[in-house]
Amino acid sequence: MKGGATTFDLGAGIRGKRVLLTGAGGGIGREVALAYAGAGAYVACVDLAQGPLDELMAQMEGGPHLALAHDLRPVAGIDGLVAQAATGLGGIDVLVQAAAVLVRRPSVIDVTEADWGIRHDINLKSAFFRAQAAARVMVAQGSGGRIINFIRARCGACADCPDAGGG
Repeated sequence: MKGGATTFDLGAGIRGKRVLLTGAGGGIGREVALAYAGAGAYVACVDLAQGPLDELMAQMEGGPHLALAHDLRPVAGIDGLVAQAATGLGGIDVLVQAAAVLVRRPSVIDVTEADWGIRHDINLKSAFFRAQAAARVMVAQGSGGRIINFIRARCGACADCPDAGGG
């Protein structure tokens, strides 16, 4: 307190932290990246396409930050992605997983195995193995860390699903 007034520091506990963030090219992930950067963290931003990441980098405060275009589906590439982020940032203190895929069809009858497969690969399988790889880095650093997952609790794969505004 200064002069009887309470002060608030958004960067308290975040400033200087090294964050690996997936899904940074748009939506929630983009906003989370901007918030972490604004609070003084160093952010490795991951998305499938480089263009949205380049646009994001131009808007982020502070730094240095990283823009890493990467396909999250192949599990074989996860360790390399996490290592690239850890090397570029000097470690990883926080993993934020905001990447998600939703292939919406008119009806549940129209959802294909490929639709379901990509959702599983990105939203579940890849997220688990990324958390595992980041946890290994955090344990090796000896300082622990945080893993934050943004998830959707319901299916939403088709227009007639109750959570999708239908039936």
